[in-house]
Amino acid sequence: MNWILNRQAVHGSVALEHVARYHATKAFVGVDGISLKNGLTARSETEASFTNALLTHAKKRFLLADSGKFENDSYLKFAPLTAIHHIITNAGLDQKLIQQYQEAGCHWIEA
Repeated sequence: MNWILNRQAVHGSVALEHVARYHATKAFVGVDGISLKNGLTARSETEASFTNALLTHAKKRFLLADSGKFENDSYLKFAPLTAIHHIITNAGLDQKLIQQYQEAGCHWIEA
């Protein structure tokens, strides 16, 4: 429990203001869900806002997502699929689905 007391984090408008000061070459982000129809989705507005800010201020944008997040939307849609350039995920997704994401403009990387 001691680690909870020592945790230092910034959230909300302060975090968004901080991110807006920088322009990154690459951003690596995660989401709660991703789909061809709804794009990137999250469970909380805080996470969605921060992730969107990172994507907005980066030249190349990478999504890190395990195969269980694909075609599995969360309730808050916050960015279109075009916000992502590269998807890094594990093996196991249907090849037809992978092809659809590639046709939508996402470079596919299996790790």
